[in-house]
Amino acid sequence: MFKKFKALIENQIRRKIKKLRTDNGLEFCETEFNEFCTVNGIARYKTLVGKPLQNRVAERINRTLLEKARCMLSNTRLWDRKAFWVEAVSIACYLVNRSPHTFIDF
Repeated sequence: MFKKFKALIENQIRRKIKKLRTDNGLEFCETEFNEFCTVNGIARYKTLVGKPLQNRVAERINRTLLEKARCMLSNTRLWDRKAFWVEAVSIACYLVNRSPHTFIDF
């Protein structure tokens, strides 16, 4: 799975992945994943457990997406229906990615 992700990212940015910051999720702690990173020369950095501040940008965008999804569902009175959360977060992500932002100079 990560092989496809790596190829996609490297193709889009036309650079090799050199560093990767991950949490301590089980998918990132497997021996196969560690060997893949070692073979491909990817330095791994793990965040400390219970320290989300180490990855402020990701935590902030996650909060922003949830706030936008909550707002959309609240306005349509669908906030209590779990089936609509995935779609609402997906739409929020679409809107954020296409909105001007000072962080990316656009």
